[in-house]
Amino acid sequence: MIRNFPLLILISLQNVLLTESGAYIWSNGVVKCHNQSLNGIHVVKVELWDDDMFYDDLLDAKNVSVDGFFNVNAHHMDHLGYHPYIKIYHRCHKVSSDFSCQVHTRYLDYHEKFKTYHKHFDVIDLMNVENLQVNSSFCWNDRYKNQI
Repeated sequence: MIRNFPLLILISLQNVLLTESGAYIWSNGVVKCHNQSLNGIHVVKVELWDDDMFYDDLLDAKNVSVDGFFNVNAHHMDHLGYHPYIKIYHRCHKVSSDFSCQVHTRYLDYHEKFKTYHKHFDVIDLMNVENLQVNSSFCWNDRYKNQI
């Protein structure tokens, strides 16, 4: 048994290296409001999250460009599995007398061929999206209240 001990350590190390390599997670696409560009909307922010048992992990966060394009990505390790999603914060409805900040959530797909979690969105029209939360803490955070 003792002479097999180095082999056991090697096998254990190999398993650790394979399981600790993590996953590549990304999402990109175009965001519009009323099927029009984002001109006139102060800030639209996209965050990439991993849904965990206790606390979700924020992996990346970026403001959407003026033309509506976004790209969030991360390399992440999680022992409990991966459940990545994006949150989109905006005030697209501000144009229509609703001044509350809106939050939309979309989960990402796992692609076996590439061993990644990713999702490309051709166009997300923020006026026609379900899965809505209103008055998120982000929307009223002092740091962002004048930007959204």
